[in-house]
Amino acid sequence: MKDKLDQENLINEIINIYKQKLLIYKQILKLTKEQQQAIEKKEWQNLKQIIEDKEKKINNIEKLEAQLISYKRQLAQQNNLQLDAKEFKEIIENIYQIMHQINKLEKDNQEQIINQKNKVQKKMQDINAGLNINRAYDGAVNNYEGKFIDNKK
Repeated sequence: MKDKLDQENLINEIINIYKQKLLIYKQILKLTKEQQQAIEKKEWQNLKQIIEDKEKKINNIEKLEAQLISYKRQLAQQNNLQLDAKEFKEIIENIYQIMHQINKLEKDNQEQIINQKNKVQKKMQDINAGLNINRAYDGAVNNYEGKFIDNKK
């Protein structure tokens, strides 16, 4: 009977970890949407904080994944496992759907960042071209001195 309780506890722990992962993925999705808004509004400091928050969430997922692997190994070692996979399947499907949404938003965000970078580079090139033109004209005026030549001597 003790093995059965251990199996049930392991299954419950695995399900709880998947639920925790699902919550974290939902938080990452929310942060990714905030990231998209920060990019659009050019709020770079806010963007930096959002990215740091996302990294913390990803680290939490990695820790949960390590626990999950351990529990799955223990569960696999036990015999005669009877598992109702319906709740399990729903949680995993939700996780994959959210991961897909996050992936799509991340790609969109990367494209926006690249577009913003290209716009800034173009502006910098235009500014540099303007400065070069100004230097050319300013330099031409400043390089010549007026001289008087007396031809009557």
